[in-house]
Amino acid sequence: MKLFKYAYEGGTRSTYYSYNNQARKEYYIARSHARSFQELYDRIYEKGADANFYFYTDKVIKPFGISFGSSMKNAVRILGKPNYKLEFDKNDLHKVLFYKKRVDSYKYLLQLHFLDDEMVYAMDHVYETFPLNKYHLLEMTKLLLFKYTNKTHNELTSSEITLVDSKDNRITILDSLEYNICYSTGNAFTLTRLQQLIEKENDYTIKSKLRSKIAMLNFL
Repeated sequence: MKLFKYAYEGGTRSTYYSYNNQARKEYYIARSHARSFQELYDRIYEKGADANFYFYTDKVIKPFGISFGSSMKNAVRILGKPNYKLEFDKNDLHKVLFYKKRVDSYKYLLQLHFLDDEMVYAMDHVYETFPLNKYHLLEMTKLLLFKYTNKTHNELTSSEITLVDSKDNRITILDSLEYNICYSTGNAFTLTRLQQLIEKENDYTIKSKLRSKIAMLNFL
């Protein structure tokens, strides 16, 4: 009887944790700023073309102190253990590390995107317990610009900016319902690599559909 009870409770626990793990994965997939090779390509390729103001910096842009091209192991060494590591079912070359941070009343959800174990894109979602207004957005943008340009930029009237370094790495902030700081690599090889992966994925999809049609002919 005790053995039966243990097995039953063990099965219940296993079912609960399986459900909880799936729910966590679905949450982070929803939060991910890129969920496919195509979306990752689009995020990097956009590079703030719609921003109101462009700025240039002599400093190399490093999201959260991590250089583009760094491995996940190096990112963990700098930021510590992530709150979640997202691995996609279909494209195992694309992985995302998530970190939750807090400074005073501000909360940060960081996401670092890796392709072939190299960081190519990152985003910092900043939020508070109350909605951020235009003043907050401008102040945070000015702080970011001061970090990279050593100038106060008091003349700035919009938080929509793009900051570019000598390697064409970029930081982009676009006006939206949320305050998101987007970091994209300037490495041209990354875009070429993504184009190859997208073409390979499309070819596989076309072939899969063709095989399905051929199989259906046997039942028509």
